[in-house]
Amino acid sequence: MLEIVIPEIKEARSNNKKKNFWSHVTSNDYMTWINGYEKFSNKNKKILFDDLSILLSSGVNLVAALDLVLNSFKGKKEKTLIQSFIIDLTNGKSFFEVLQNSNKFSPYEFYSIKIGEETGKLPIILIELSKYISQRIEQRRKVVGAFSYPVVILLTAIIAVA
Repeated sequence: MLEIVIPEIKEARSNNKKKNFWSHVTSNDYMTWINGYEKFSNKNKKILFDDLSILLSSGVNLVAALDLVLNSFKGKKEKTLIQSFIIDLTNGKSFFEVLQNSNKFSPYEFYSIKIGEETGKLPIILIELSKYISQRIEQRRKVVGAFSYPVVILLTAIIAVA
């Protein structure tokens, strides 16, 4: 005979309601979100995505493309990062896993790469990511400009009064 135990159902429902949406996020994840993605600048991400999209569209494989892109970067940190990508890809990891494990790319960026890999449309996804990064750079420039103007006016007023 089938019996329903009401207290257990009520307890299960109350446990589900107590869970916070952000409960799965750890402080380490949060700090990575705040600090980690900007270590590889948006400008460098745009260069990487632009160059890779062109090279992959022309038929160059991903490891060779990254090897060619390596020369586009001047900084030692950027070159080391790209070299680690090449090593990880050579060891059998997917490009998505490489970007995710680097902690330099946002979830939007590496999940977009995952979709591109799975659908075979990686060059198109890279072009779209490059456009997205360009918009972020432009938006940040506008926000800085919008906040700097009132500060300049305020400082000018203080200097004029003094």
